[in-house]
Amino acid sequence: KLLNDVNEGWLQNVLRSQHQPNDALRPDGDAQISQSTDFTQVCVPHCPSCGTGILKPDVVFFGDTVPKHRVSKCQQAVQSADGILVVGTSLAVHSAFRHVRAAFQSDTPIAIVSVGPTRVEQELLPDDGSHPDVLKLEGPAGEILSRVADEFMRL
Repeated sequence: KLLNDVNEGWLQNVLRSQHQPNDALRPDGDAQISQSTDFTQVCVPHCPSCGTGILKPDVVFFGDTVPKHRVSKCQQAVQSADGILVVGTSLAVHSAFRHVRAAFQSDTPIAIVSVGPTRVEQELLPDDGSHPDVLKLEGPAGEILSRVADEFMRL
């Protein structure tokens, strides 16, 4: 909201100029805009907390370091979990893989929904790809999770 407020409809003007509806924003706030779009008029506001830093969402971007307190919370959650669900990732990035590896090493059941091989299959499973605590559902996450939800609704 703050970014939109300081840029007074910039995105809506861009979407309109590209003949896209104003509601072309995806649920995650992303939008498909042309690579030739002029961003020179976009103002990135300062952080309202500190007043000097660049405003960034409270997420970890690819290549950034995961804050230690988040790593610790994830480790605690994995240790107390009855199972781990991995959705839509190859687990190529160590920051996510380490938690799944910890679950694997403590015999916590793991279900993976993904397209293509994952780091679990490549580094943790035997050559035949089988393990009693690992279930791999191969395919697009949306389709598979919708089918799983439908099956639960039938129970």
